Amino acid sequence: MLVPQLAKLRDPTYATLDFIYMELVELAGELNYKVFSRFPDLLAMVNDITNKKLTDLKAQTEEILDILLEGEMNTVFTNDAKYLSARDDLLAVFLSLDRKLPRAMKVLKSCL
Repeated sequence: MLVPQLAKLRDPTYATLDFIYMELVELAGELNYKVFSRFPDLLAMVNDITNKKLTDLKAQTEEILDILLEGEMNTVFTNDAKYLSARDDLLAVFLSLDRKLPRAMKVLKSCL
């Protein structure tokens, strides 16, 4: 029932991420130019490093958004005591797992 409504959040979420990314790239380019304009070779190098870092951070943010959106869409909305009790037991097991989880799972775990 809520899944179709939550699915409608996917496009605006990623559009917002793209907008923020482009704004940061533009701002970083302007700042880099102000600081390094006297050194064109260094400016190009700094711009490349900055853009790569921003791209990496955007990819990490997309992973987090994927996990959050999927988690919201896969959440069962119920007040059934039997289900909630079983869910709490599963969460306790999940939270007691070894710390050697992939980074995405660590992010998900921190949201619980």
